[in-house]
Amino acid sequence: MIKVLINGCNGKMGQEVAKSVLQTPDIETLCGFDKIDFGDNNFPVFTNVSEINLIPDVIIDFSIPEATFTILEFAVKNKIPTVIATTGFSHEEILKIKEYSKNIPIFMSSNMS
Repeated sequence: MIKVLINGCNGKMGQEVAKSVLQTPDIETLCGFDKIDFGDNNFPVFTNVSEINLIPDVIIDFSIPEATFTILEFAVKNKIPTVIATTGFSHEEILKIKEYSKNIPIFMSSNMS
């Protein structure tokens, strides 16, 4: 069973990712991370990265650039591969992501340069 942390889990796309994971055998949403916990997910949602006490096999990031970097710090600290589907990064932010990728596997699925 692959355990996933969804960053941006309460956003429109984060909710779609959660639905897809729920319908996929051998994958489960271990937890989510977002700025607010609405309490209506079928998994725990953390609003403070320092309180995340569950370690997933992979992080799926569908958030905003600021939140991406918050979760990347957590990912590097815990050696968690990350899929980034967030868009809107500046050139400097893309370079920063490339630096993070020297420490953990990162798959950038968004329209980045």
